[in-house]
Amino acid sequence: MEPSAFLYPMPFCAFFVTLFSNCFVAANSNANSINHWSFPVDGPTVASLPLTHEGNHSILMHHRCRRDTLLYLRGGAYLTRDGFESALDPLYISSDLLKAGTSSPVLRSATFSSDNLIMAVSGTVLTYNLRTQQLSRATGIPDDVDINQVASFPCCYSDTEWCLKQDSSVVAFNSYSPSRTTITYFLSSDRGQSFSIRQFQLGFPIKGKILGASIFGSLKTVTFLVDREDSLSAQFVYDYIHPTHAILAKPFALPFNVTGNQTSFAQLESGVSSLVVWDSQDIYYSAVAGKAVIKTVVHSRDPSLALADDDTVHQVISNKNGDFAVLTTKGRVYFGREGLPPKIVKLPLKSPLPDLIGNSYAIRFTPTNNIQLLYAVDTNENTSAFPPTSKLQMLSQVVYVQQQLAEVTPPLEKCRHQGFITNFHDRLFYLDLGQTLDLSATVIPGAWECNSYMVSLSNLGILSVNTSVQVGEPLAQGVISTKLFAHVSLIADTLPEGGKDEARGMSTLSMSMYDASLMCHHRKQVVAHVVAGCSPGRHVRIRKNGDEDCTNKRGYAYTIYKDVYDPTFLLGSRGLTATADKTVLYDYNTLDCPIVMYYQDMLKPIVDLYDGDVFVEEVQEDYVVNEINGMFTYSYEKTAKQVGCRSQPQSWLRQLIAQDSPDPATAWTRENYRNCFQDDASGLQFPDRPYEILSSQNNNRLKWSAYNGIMVFNLSVLNPDYSFCQLRGQFAVEVYGVLPQSVLPPLRIMVATCGLGLATVVAFYIGQKLWPGDRDKEEEESKEREAGAQEVPNS
Repeated sequence: MEPSAFLYPMPFCAFFVTLFSNCFVAANSNANSINHWSFPVDGPTVASLPLTHEGNHSILMHHRCRRDTLLYLRGGAYLTRDGFESALDPLYISSDLLKAGTSSPVLRSATFSSDNLIMAVSGTVLTYNLRTQQLSRATGIPDDVDINQVASFPCCYSDTEWCLKQDSSVVAFNSYSPSRTTITYFLSSDRGQSFSIRQFQLGFPIKGKILGASIFGSLKTVTFLVDREDSLSAQFVYDYIHPTHAILAKPFALPFNVTGNQTSFAQLESGVSSLVVWDSQDIYYSAVAGKAVIKTVVHSRDPSLALADDDTVHQVISNKNGDFAVLTTKGRVYFGREGLPPKIVKLPLKSPLPDLIGNSYAIRFTPTNNIQLLYAVDTNENTSAFPPTSKLQMLSQVVYVQQQLAEVTPPLEKCRHQGFITNFHDRLFYLDLGQTLDLSATVIPGAWECNSYMVSLSNLGILSVNTSVQVGEPLAQGVISTKLFAHVSLIADTLPEGGKDEARGMSTLSMSMYDASLMCHHRKQVVAHVVAGCSPGRHVRIRKNGDEDCTNKRGYAYTIYKDVYDPTFLLGSRGLTATADKTVLYDYNTLDCPIVMYYQDMLKPIVDLYDGDVFVEEVQEDYVVNEINGMFTYSYEKTAKQVGCRSQPQSWLRQLIAQDSPDPATAWTRENYRNCFQDDASGLQFPDRPYEILSSQNNNRLKWSAYNGIMVFNLSVLNPDYSFCQLRGQFAVEVYGVLPQSVLPPLRIMVATCGLGLATVVAFYIGQKLWPGDRDKEEEESKEREAGAQEVPNS
């Protein structure tokens, strides 16, 4: 379809020629549009109903990690996966997913979480999978509970542990709380598939309505905004996502005064836990996850109130560079940037947004940090609200922010810096125990200008930072660069042994210009996301004893005899072994060459720590090994007494028996490790039992039974204070040198050999006695020769 087909309803385009770049997001007849929710192959069991949205204004929700995935609400609900490039049919759902008696499903709230779109529809939580296109009803929420709000904050680093936890967390609740001192909500840890009920007590009464909620990954909390009943103020409250954190003190937020009603908030995209808060009269800002909220400074001749003339906030958008924009119901657009003090300015559009657009407009940031205005064109008739069955086509225009800022009156203060240069903006870093991180940024000021800087952390319970400033060489007359340094370390490194895991998680570090002008089109804030946790590439390798060629092990199969392995992994302790021999294919790709050992030699594996393919250090900490097939043809050199244990050490058998279903992968790990060098109530009861822990710091070694064969071991590092990672490795040992066993018992062989030798001697003796003729003849001939020799000289 040609773009000119959409020009007829747009006589105002020339009016914006200097302020906007006209572009169209129009229907593409060849594109695949999402016409309805996908149903099983046999179709829906009952009639499909159009999903409706009540309200005088449109709502645009975007997926934080997927720019072109958006949900648009106006009369009906429309989901796009291509940024509205194709025309959209409204969404339908099956009535059998709803509560009984629901004839017109109304969408009250929606949020994205990874591959899922979670919706509160007429009191029910529904989850739509964007990948499989399947719609389902969430479990765990009783039928008599009406849910009208859902919230999440997707994380875009999908390969990280902390990100997966944040991304999987979804909160659902009824904003009208029946209790004044308790918040009851439902929390999902599987992206909205199932929920469990949660409650937490408040230290003050509220007015009966929850104003909003979000997930704060850096704080590991669900965060709610509430109105205090005892004052004209609002306050953020926090509840830890994971129950094990309940023993920790919860974050505390200061109450803040509000000037109007309809208070709400939005978490900004930069990920530094900044918030924009608003009510019916003012716009507020928090740089610290709601712990402190202050009113924004409006750049105008009359900065008393941000909103006036019954104008209210309609939409808040943000980007990862710290920019945010506020669209009001009167068509005004305010622009601001994260930082202190918080400043916003009303963009000087020649007039509020055109009446022709009605109430269908919405905004979002472009990749170049400008503002894209989206509005719907009704293909049926130009009404203020679409019928829920109406097809949707979207048009768009771009507002160039810097051009608008240049026309603000009174003029904005000029930018006092020319550049903010760094290589870590929006990057993700990992810090394991004992590691530190050094970051730096270079600031190029304007001529004869001085700048102030801020370095902040979103979670002081995870990281600490030391900062310094270094003045550089002059770049031009009046221009001297400045370099900022931040040395980041872990709070966990300062905690006592056994408690370091409490300080793992994510925190953001931001370097920013203090009191920077909104006119600065250069970057004024840089952000690093720092994870106190295990890097995905951190692992251990077991050092081999040479570079021997073992390509013959590719495709090699070997047999484990049934009397040397226990498939229950209990090391034959219950008198049970396998019922049949086992043939195993050697995994050459994983194990490479085995460590070759003579059966009378002993082995202490050397464990090396790697980040990716980069060697870090030799691991000196305690570790354990177990044979993956349940073989028990090995033991340990030292006993508990010999290594100096003061309490009974852990052992594989005790750890496995303690489990309902013995599993070596989980029986003995860094989470349940306990060393034996401290006294306990039981003491060292069995000092002569083997000590099954290996380490570079002790003399314990593996020794072998008289068995030739291959053993494959899993290795696990135990000390929880060494690394956040569950460090595991795998290696093989090939034992040789054991002589083949005879089919006859050794005693019988010895008796038979001795008897045979004795019989030979006896037989020889008897033979000499019974048949002496030949010997006598030889003796007579010898005597005759001697006599003849004596006669010759006499003659």
